[in-house]
This record gives sequence, C-alpha cells and structure tokens, in this order.
Amino acid sequence: MVPFDAQKLNRLMEEAGLNLLLASTRHNVRYLTGGYYYHFHANAARMGLTQYLPFVGVPRGRAEESFYVCRAEERGQVEAAAPWISNRVDAMRGTLPAAESAITAIRKLGLAEGTIGVEMPFLPADAYLALQRGLPKAHLLDATPVLDELRAVKTPKELAHLRTVYDRVAEAIQAAFAAGKPGITTAEIARCTEREIVRR
Repeated sequence: MVPFDAQKLNRLMEEAGLNLLLASTRHNVRYLTGGYYYHFHANAARMGLTQYLPFVGVPRGRAEESFYVCRAEERGQVEAAAPWISNRVDAMRGTLPAAESAITAIRKLGLAEGTIGVEMPFLPADAYLALQRGLPKAHLLDATPVLDELRAVKTPKELAHLRTVYDRVAEAIQAAFAAGKPGITTAEIARCTEREIVRR
C-alpha cells in the first residue's frame, strides 16, 4: 500500500509538469518508502570518496511502477522491511553507480525523454551530471517544492506518529536532565540524551 497521498502527488507533479519524481534525500526516501532507510547509513552517508545515494522514482499516475535504487548488500534489509515498492534496482556503492541504475530504471519506464524532478539542492553534482549524460533528452527540474508540499499536510496516522515521537523525545530529555549532576558538560548531556532517545 502506498504510504503517502498518491492522488495529491499526481496533482502536484502534473502542476509542475513532471513525468517522474526522483527523490534522493534521507527524509524524502523515508517518506516515500513508508519509513525505510538503510540502517548502515542512518548516521552518515559518506563512503570513502563517495557517498550512499538511494533513489525513489515515482512515475506520475503509475505509482505501482515506482522503483527503488539501493545497494546490492542492502537487499536483505529492504526485503525484511518490505517497503511497498517491489521494483528494486541494485547499484554498486557510490553516487555514479546509483545514478546509472536510476537511468536504467527510467529508460525501462519509457521516460528517458520526459521531465524528471530531482532534489536539486541536495543531489550530488556528479550524480546530476551522470543523469544529464545518461538521459540527454530528458529535462531535469527541481522537485524540492513538490516534495515539500506533499509532506506539508499530515494525515491522521502521521500526526499520531509525530505525537508518539514527540512524547518519547520529551521523556528522553527529561531522563537526561534527571541524570545530570554538577560539573557535567553539555557534550555529556547531549550523549545522555541521545542514549535515552535510542532506548525509547
């Protein structure tokens, strides 16, 4: 089941003239997959001279044909988490292999000459250039406003989830302050707060 308002996304994409939405940021990948993000890169995306770069591709009006570009070694976790996107495309580590896998998936959808919305402020330059080279007849536009608008109005389920998260974080902060003592540093309080959040 699609975890977001697919009709709203279709309308926003149509208004923006997009044939395909190609999300790559952690928050939008999580939103579009229903909460999934590869645990190995939950805290940092960097890998040597490159970085982890997942893609979620959603064609307008054809959500059932959406794809998810992930690392090959991630497949087990993807299948266990069972995001709604069944079309999973493996990529070797790094931004360029991820972009190449996205290009392949876009071509298979018949959208190589379409208008593709990417997250311009966040997409690595080498991946952007690879998309341009690999899809020379496509138009790449900034879809950040589309994604922001999609997430702006929360569903009752999202609101309930946010309330739960808020309550747990508030409890964690209170527990960290209660554990404080004279002479404790701000960094120690921050680490204690982080531990308390993770415990919840």
